[in-house]
Amino acid sequence: MVLIAISNFQSNQSNNDQFRASLHSIEVVSKNLDVDKSKVYVNTSTTTDGAILKVGNKYYRAISGSEPDSYFLEQIKLYKSDVELVEVKK
Repeated sequence: MVLIAISNFQSNQSNNDQFRASLHSIEVVSKNLDVDKSKVYVNTSTTTDGAILKVGNKYYRAISGSEPDSYFLEQIKLYKSDVELVEVKK
């Protein structure tokens, strides 16, 4: 029983850490692109490297840089895509 509780705690803590890291990357990107963070959408909450971001009407692929809080944003075009925006409140 204790191992399950510890395992659940570790899993929840890991999910929270990943969510915070994703949220932080959204804040960094929004600041660098000078847009409100509510206008930045990302396709994952677990990692930023390789993530697809929607900022306004543009799409970017994020690649983590060598420095903390640095990202290379490659603008991409989506073809034959069906994008659904889902707002998550945590």
